[in-house]
Amino acid sequence: MGRLAPALATMPDAKLCLVSSPLSVNDYHARQFDLGETPGQCVARGATWEINPHLSEADTRELEPDERTWRREYGAEPSESIEENWFGAAIDAAIDHDPAGDIPHGVRRIISIDPAFDGESSPDLFGWSVTTSEPGPLLGVTGRPRRVTRVRAVGAWKPDRSPYAMAERVRDEVCNVFDPDSRDWRTVYTDQHEGHSFTELASSAGLSLYVVPWTGGNSEKSKLARFKAVRLAMLDGSLKIPNDPDLLREFRSVRGLLAPSGNERIEMPRTSRGHCDRVAAVVLGASVALGYGPTPAKKQPPAPGSMEWHQLEAEQTKARIRAAVAQRTGRRSFHEVVESMRGRR
Repeated sequence: MGRLAPALATMPDAKLCLVSSPLSVNDYHARQFDLGETPGQCVARGATWEINPHLSEADTRELEPDERTWRREYGAEPSESIEENWFGAAIDAAIDHDPAGDIPHGVRRIISIDPAFDGESSPDLFGWSVTTSEPGPLLGVTGRPRRVTRVRAVGAWKPDRSPYAMAERVRDEVCNVFDPDSRDWRTVYTDQHEGHSFTELASSAGLSLYVVPWTGGNSEKSKLARFKAVRLAMLDGSLKIPNDPDLLREFRSVRGLLAPSGNERIEMPRTSRGHCDRVAAVVLGASVALGYGPTPAKKQPPAPGSMEWHQLEAEQTKARIRAAVAQRTGRRSFHEVVESMRGRR
C-alpha cells in the first residue's frame, strides 16, 4: 500500500478501495478498518448474504462446513492471529466411542510414522499410527456407500534405540501385528523431515518407506492442506480417532498461526511430553488414506488344515491337472491349425 498510494497523488478524485474478507485482527486491512470513518476514508462491513442477496446464510454454510473458516470468509469475522485448539469441535465429532474390532481381511492398512532419533537430548517421540478406509453405510437417495476412515491404533515411543532398531520395532510391533499378511512387502509412510535419511536403514529392516511431501505454503501437497483435509473429515464424522487421552491432548494443543500477509500455518508445540508426534503420524496416515478409494473387506481364506482348506486345495489341484491335459492334447497354436487344414486339402 505504501507504494500504490503515491501513484494517486496527481489524481485528486481517484479512489483507493480495500475490499476483502477479513483475515486476522492485526493485518493492514484490519487496522485500516478499525480506524473507522475519517476525513480520508469511509468503511463498510457485511456478511456475504447481506452483500449478495442471491445467497442465503444456509447456502454459505453448505459451501463451507468448517465453522472458523465460514465465520471469516462468509460471516466477515476476522480470526485471531493465533488460534488455540485449531481442531476445535472436530475432535469431539471424531472420537470413536464404539471402536470396531479387528481389521477385516483385505482392507488396506495405512501405516504411518513420525520418526525421531534424538534419544535423551530431545523430548520428541517416535509416533506411529494405523489407518483404514472402508465403505460405510449408504448415503440417502444416492445409494452410494459413505466412506468411513478409522484410525485403528496410534502410539509413540521414546527413541531410546538406534535408528535401525527403531525400524525393527516398527516392523515387529506395528506391521507384523496390524498387517500380518504383508510380511514380504511392508509399506510405511513417513514425512520428508527424517524420511529420506531413514529410507536405507528401514529397507535393511524389511520396510519399504514411502516419503510423503510435507511442505510449507498453501499448495495441495502442503502440510496445511493435509491438516485441513483431516479436520474436515473429522467434522463430517467420516474420520474416527481413538478415545486416547494422550492423542486427544495433543490434538487440542495444535495451534493455527495467521500471518499479517494472510498466510496460515500449523504449529505443534514442543513440550516435555513430545512434539505432537501422535498427531503428526495420524494426520499423515489419514490424509494418505483419504487420497485412496475405500477398500471393501474380502472373504477370509480358510485356515490351513481345515476341511474348507482341503476342499479348496483339491479343487485347485483338479484345475491344474485339467489345464495340463488340455495343453498337451487339445490346445494347438494357430500355425498348427493352418498346417493341418492344408494337409487335408
